[in-house]
Amino acid sequence: MLKLFCFSDLHSDTYVLERLIEKAVNYQPDAIFITGDMTNSDMTPLNLLLDLADKFPTFFVRGNNDTETFAKELSKKAESLDFRKATLDSIIIIGVGGSLRTPFSTVNEYTETQYASILDKLGTAEILLTHNPPYGYFDFVRNTHTGSKAILEYINRTQPWLVFSGHIHNLQGSINIGKSLLIKLGAASEGDYATIELSKEHMQPNIKFKKVY
Repeated sequence: MLKLFCFSDLHSDTYVLERLIEKAVNYQPDAIFITGDMTNSDMTPLNLLLDLADKFPTFFVRGNNDTETFAKELSKKAESLDFRKATLDSIIIIGVGGSLRTPFSTVNEYTETQYASILDKLGTAEILLTHNPPYGYFDFVRNTHTGSKAILEYINRTQPWLVFSGHIHNLQGSINIGKSLLIKLGAASEGDYATIELSKEHMQPNIKFKKVY
C-alpha cells in the first residue's frame, strides 16, 4: 500500500502550507504530489516546501504561475517532474507543468502543439501529473472549456493508471477516462487537499478530499 498526500494551487499561502505540513506529518505519506501553482510568481513558500521535502519524498510540476527560478531552488530537495520521468516504488511517473494560454500572460504557458510534442517525447507512464486538466474534465470556466486537448489525447492513447491535475480552483473530484482515473485537486489556497491510498496491483485507490480547516 502506498500513501499519497496531494495538493495544488497553494498560491503562496503560507498559513495554509503550515497547516498542510501538520496534516502530512500526521498522515505520514510515502510521497507528496504537488500539481503546480505553489506561488504567485514569487519565492514566498520556498523554505516551507523545502522543509516538507526534507520530511517526505516530494514530486511536483510547475503551474502557470511558478517561475523557473523557484522550481530550480525547490528541485534541490524535491523531484521536479516538469517534462520528465521519475519512479516511486517502481511506478513510473511523468509530469507536464504550466497551462494553456491564459488572459493573464502568466510565466509558464504553452500551446496545444507544444504539449502534444512534449507528451510524445515523454512516452508512457503509470502516473501522470499535470497542472492543466484534460479537455472536458473539471475544466469549465465562464462557459468555456479550459482543459488541454493534447493532454486528453495522451490519456486516451496511453491510458495511465492515475492522472492528477489542478489549475481550476473551484472544481475537484475524480472520474474515469477509459481505464485511467483522473483525480482533480481543488485549490490549497482555499484549504483543499487529498489523501490517496494505492495498491500496487492497480486497483481502485481510496481517495479522500479534505480541508485543512
